[in-house]
Amino acid sequence: MNYTNTNEQGIKRTPGKAYQKALAALLGERHPDGYWVGELSTSALSTATVVAARSLVQENLHHRQYDSLIQGGVAWLVANQNEDGGWGDTIKSFSNISTTMLCRAAFHIAGAANHGSWPIDTNLSTWLTTLAINAVGAAGELKSLDYRDKVRDWLFRQQYRQRHPYTGAEPGVWAWTDLRRRAGCR
Repeated sequence: MNYTNTNEQGIKRTPGKAYQKALAALLGERHPDGYWVGELSTSALSTATVVAARSLVQENLHHRQYDSLIQGGVAWLVANQNEDGGWGDTIKSFSNISTTMLCRAAFHIAGAANHGSWPIDTNLSTWLTTLAINAVGAAGELKSLDYRDKVRDWLFRQQYRQRHPYTGAEPGVWAWTDLRRRAGCR
């Protein structure tokens, strides 16, 4: 694929080898059906959320069923704290105030006495495919993209036809992932 652009002065510009290499790498990462698959890493953000939620459920239902999971989550947070004392959204992220405060709140809610982690979602196929398609489109390459119709049809199949089961959003929305089909949601 060659992409040539004419600037305001009427001079034609052709992207260099770096662009062609990046485009080839992007297209090379597609699933055989033409869409892209992506996954989130474990994160302090999701782990702290689950530690806090399970701690509150356990406290309100007066049982200790989640003790080992809560303790494991707290231990994971301690083991993955950044050197500056905070936490980022993922184990590769710089610390930020919102995730750090969420972790501190989780410690407080869990009683801070208490190794596992919970990802928010592990399959980001829909989200990643739309990002990749937008990048290809912004480069003017969408019309020359093979699988274009197949990817469009796949994306339309990801759209919810019923109220979203987790967020309560009205029909017509898309989730990050295509896992809804496995859960029996349409």
